[in-house]
Amino acid sequence: MHVAGNSHNRAVRANYCVIQSWVSPRQSPYSGQTPVLTICFGKAPIFMSYDVQIAKERIGQVFRYLAEMYRVRTPPIMCLEDRKWSLPLDGLPRSAHVQTDYSFGRTGDPQAEDDPRGGIILRVGRPRESECPEPSVVIKNWLKPGWDRVDADPDTIVKKTLKGQPFSDSPERVDAFDEWMNRKRQWEASERKVVEALSVFSDLFELRSRFDRESEKYQLYLADGMLVIDQESGRIEHPILIQRVELLFNPAAPEFVIVATDDNPQAYIPLLRHAGLDGQAIQHVTEMFADKHYHPLAGQPTSRFLNDFVHRLWTAGAYVEDHEEIPNPSGPYIYRQPHLYLGSRNQGLGENIERYLEALPSFRELPESLLRIVGVESGRDAGKAETEAGEPVPIDLLLTKPANPEQEQVIQRVEE
Repeated sequence: MHVAGNSHNRAVRANYCVIQSWVSPRQSPYSGQTPVLTICFGKAPIFMSYDVQIAKERIGQVFRYLAEMYRVRTPPIMCLEDRKWSLPLDGLPRSAHVQTDYSFGRTGDPQAEDDPRGGIILRVGRPRESECPEPSVVIKNWLKPGWDRVDADPDTIVKKTLKGQPFSDSPERVDAFDEWMNRKRQWEASERKVVEALSVFSDLFELRSRFDRESEKYQLYLADGMLVIDQESGRIEHPILIQRVELLFNPAAPEFVIVATDDNPQAYIPLLRHAGLDGQAIQHVTEMFADKHYHPLAGQPTSRFLNDFVHRLWTAGAYVEDHEEIPNPSGPYIYRQPHLYLGSRNQGLGENIERYLEALPSFRELPESLLRIVGVESGRDAGKAETEAGEPVPIDLLLTKPANPEQEQVIQRVEE
């Protein structure tokens, strides 16, 4: 690569820099070869010894192939119930052990904020269970296993006969059983919330174990805006607003805390594409999210967006604020019901590839790693063969695991 240096060029060097690229990037530009490309940029020179357009075309082909392969291998999940794990937030118990800084749409919840940011989405502690009242010795041998569970059916926990003798033959036994059931119902009234909170804690504990085993595979999402469509290919019933969240565990408490990540909320584009939306409609939704970032737990702004979305895209579309009052719709409809669900960590990879392909034509320089993949030599390292001391310049190996010096030497020699 060579910067022109005659008297005429010196006259205009203050405003422009003429860059010439050569046929062979590995050979010296002073060997007498004829330059094949001349580019004018700004004042600072950008050295390119390869055909940028060809490189962009090859990289684009690779990324389009990856995007299509991703769509084929990972089709979107159409129904939330098909997810490996999900938790409806509007069904969480009201307990001192289950707390949130947001509104989940439960009866008695405060009105949702228009722009909720920060705070704890969910905090679940482990409650202490209390013992069921002990039954009288008169009836204890007549009770079946499970008599100490909350909401156990009285008719199913008593043996009808014991050694040929009916339970109801003794008025003393019947009175003792009735007295014990009264004490048990009082205990159940206070223990029921404890059991519900413990069920949520146990559910999150199991989820954490799955993350520990396959953390590179799964991602926890907060979602709302349930889209329901009956199609010939199957029913769609899945949220369209999603945001990545993080599950944290404090063993000292012990308690689980779910907080939002730094990622902005987004639309579940693969689902919308499967629902039949064309590229223009998807682009419109993407631009709206880029401008507003509609939060799954926001109040009126998110409700207005969902209402506009379903009416704009389907002539018979309907929006329902309360999912318990869904009418008999004649077309697609959307309702509010926030959920947590376990999804794929690489969800959204196809959309990220599409965004890269859109930005690719505007790039002035391309990453060395991508150029090597598509077989283009940039020539950037041609003048870096040795340091001032005469030693080879070390190569950044970018290893995924630690290596000993001998292994690094072998890889260095291969790279050279």
